[in-house]
Amino acid sequence: MDVIESINKVDPFMEKVNKKSNEFDKKEDDVVGKGNNRKLEENWNVKVTVGADFFDETFRFLRELGYSTIFRFDKGGMKIFILDPSTSHAAYVLVDKTEMAEYTNKDDSDGETVIYVDMDILEEMLLNNKYPVDIYFDTLEKKRMYIVNGKEVVRRRLNSIDNKDNTNSTYEMYLDKIMSWIKNENTFKVGVGYNGFKGVMGSLVRKKGNQKETILVDIKFGKSEIDFVVGGSEDEVKSSSIMMYGEDILVRGIRDVKMRFNLEYLVKLGKLKFNNNVSFYVNENLPLVVESKFGTGKIIVYYFIAPRLETG
Repeated sequence: MDVIESINKVDPFMEKVNKKSNEFDKKEDDVVGKGNNRKLEENWNVKVTVGADFFDETFRFLRELGYSTIFRFDKGGMKIFILDPSTSHAAYVLVDKTEMAEYTNKDDSDGETVIYVDMDILEEMLLNNKYPVDIYFDTLEKKRMYIVNGKEVVRRRLNSIDNKDNTNSTYEMYLDKIMSWIKNENTFKVGVGYNGFKGVMGSLVRKKGNQKETILVDIKFGKSEIDFVVGGSEDEVKSSSIMMYGEDILVRGIRDVKMRFNLEYLVKLGKLKFNNNVSFYVNENLPLVVESKFGTGKIIVYYFIAPRLETG
């Protein structure tokens, strides 16, 4: 697997908007109890409205991978990409515009609006689930992103993408690669039930604990079961096994495959609250691709993890 230079380091975060400022001073009854956010009196050219639960769950999962996030907007909807600095794992979230309460893109061209954001903004937000989340982007004048939830408004400066650092081309390359991995003739699909998958992820998180040392996990994808062996190879005394089998999995393959991963990268999946079944795309010579769909299936999350290669 090719190693790509890490995404640009972003500028230090901007100061949080002072909620007591007169700039945002309005009567309580203008927003409370109506499910409407404070109206943003700023210039913007892209606006996205999503539910607070979806925003919180999805973006905190992405935050586990790193701060720096690429947003891409076109006529069909929104794409979000994040790549960890070591390129050992990455995630995409593809959101069709029909799945958003509001989606406005004032760019009438057939191209895409590309935005590079530091998502440490999540550290400052205490979301009120009674309100949706409005995300405004001004990519033309002040180059800022605004996130509005009820009365709270938080903003960040947007970072322009410079193709010379491979950031933009990295996005394209990995999205194409994920699709090609899924379609590879030697890749087979393993479907797992949500409840069983959630239970396994919870067990893996507990096995990792707060330890800082690298812990390995071997995943054996069999014809009728998936075995997660934590601690190293099977012959290691300290290893322990977690198994999924029976009606909880549907394997579409004719062979067994064993792959080794850094447990830290795998347990990050436990941060995402899937609401549908999960699919593994398995190929012993390629990274593992995990796919889950939300709602009516027009919100898709792809997460890939590069296998841990034996050295020496």
